Amino acid sequence: MVFKLAMEASKTWVKLKGHQLIPLVLENKKVVEGELVKEVAA
Repeated sequence: MVFKLAMEASKTWVKLKGHQLIPLVLENKKVVEGELVKEVAA
């Protein structure tokens, strides 16, 4: 029963835009408007 409920719910799931950036954010890298910002050393 739980399997059927999960399969039915998964029909409406949407993949997150920018999902490939999640690991970068978890590593405390800066991302602005979907683009990785490279820090410039002064």
